[in-house]
Amino acid sequence: MDTARQIIRWALPGWTAILFWTGFIAVNTFLHGQSQTICLGILQKVNDLLLPLAGIAIPLGFIIYQLYYWVYWDVPVPYLFRGIFINPRDRGREVLKDVEGHVDFKQIFDHALIDAPKVPIVKKWGLIPYKSRKVMMQYRQNWHLADSAWYLALSDERYKNTAEILEKRHQFLSDIYHSLSACYTALAVAYLGYISTFGYISLVEAHTFLSRLTLLLSRTTATQGLIVTTIATILKATILRLVSFTINATILYSATRMFRSGRTASYTALTSLKHNVITNVMLSKPTKLSGEVTALAAA
Repeated sequence: MDTARQIIRWALPGWTAILFWTGFIAVNTFLHGQSQTICLGILQKVNDLLLPLAGIAIPLGFIIYQLYYWVYWDVPVPYLFRGIFINPRDRGREVLKDVEGHVDFKQIFDHALIDAPKVPIVKKWGLIPYKSRKVMMQYRQNWHLADSAWYLALSDERYKNTAEILEKRHQFLSDIYHSLSACYTALAVAYLGYISTFGYISLVEAHTFLSRLTLLLSRTTATQGLIVTTIATILKATILRLVSFTINATILYSATRMFRSGRTASYTALTSLKHNVITNVMLSKPTKLSGEVTALAAA
């Protein structure tokens, strides 16, 4: 992958996180009006630092990428949770499903296809099943095996004139899949940032309102009208908080569905491409890997 593509691939989740975090703040500001001095200050800073933020998005996106890979492969979070947001699958077995019973992977690649469980058999935290690290490592090994089979298939004579085109398409689909997956993670980062900002502003406002109410209550009964007005203001601000929180949660859900749909489509196209090429070659003449293809597959 060239440097320009790497930079774009890293920048996309960073830009996504900054854009959605700013959007969540903007929704909050729109509903609450000019009284939201902190939100207005944040939006003004974002506007003033637009170009620097575009540059900051690259290292931020890189960090989000590492977070995405770490969570996907190494964090044994409950399967119920992962089934909704991440849902790791045995992609290697899906790619090799039609050649599994016809090819001796151990003989060709010195590594057999692992029979990793589709449903997690390890249970902790009561009755909540979750993907153990061992299962996820098995998934990863099966995917590496599918990669080795892919490069072996591309080295076959029948793909002599199309191997480069197929590899570029494979790389393109892989970039799309992982970029959308990282953007998927960036949405969570943006929303956590919004929740933190939301919480801070709410605490500041609550302190201000309570201080004002305490001051009014300490005065004479002549201030009853002001007390009622202050309580009404507090209730209005609380309702607006709930409305803005609900709207932003809806935006998060809709964006998540959108990225998930694109991610699923690119994943399906990627695995179909690998599956078709590997099946065409390996069902006809499975051979030992050459040294050159072995090195390429390992890379």
